[in-house]
Amino acid sequence: MIDIWNSYSILQKVSFTIGIVGAVLFVVYLILLWAGFFNLKKNYISDDMDMPNEVNETFVGFMLSALAIRGSIIILAFGGWSTFGLSFFLPTIPSIIIGLLIGILCSVIATFILRKPVVHTGQTAIVSVKISNKEKTGKIILDDTGTEVDAICEGFRSIKKGRYVVITSFINGKAVVKKIRKKNLKIYEYLH
Repeated sequence: MIDIWNSYSILQKVSFTIGIVGAVLFVVYLILLWAGFFNLKKNYISDDMDMPNEVNETFVGFMLSALAIRGSIIILAFGGWSTFGLSFFLPTIPSIIIGLLIGILCSVIATFILRKPVVHTGQTAIVSVKISNKEKTGKIILDDTGTEVDAICEGFRSIKKGRYVVITSFINGKAVVKKIRKKNLKIYEYLH
């Protein structure tokens, strides 16, 4: 085994190590994401900085979210393993460039596949940043996805942090919400 490792070039050793580290980090990320998803109702963990689900998302925003935490880990794992495999057949520079491009492509594909619709009428959420009654934007965390989005209140009263709300409409990239008293009540009562 040591003879095989010693027979590798420096590029192969480095890319192999990067691939291993990326794979381990990816497994840890998936475990944490899974744990956060199942604790979502209790702790309201938001994966907003890493998910491509902003309301008015542009191409640049999509690419930045593709290269965020999850994307960087995917680039490490897939880019490292691709560079390792390609280094047996190609010179150093092309194998690094192609391996990096394969990692970025995998990151963009994974981000595109994991896209979530953001806001729908009737969704429930919890207020994470107070929504003022003076048309100032607050923030809510959607119950079903854990995504944090901008929100304004429908009425004249402000809505405090920690209150349950229902989304009644969507205007100018912001969710319009209405406070609900009990979360287990039928949502359609608040929409009409």
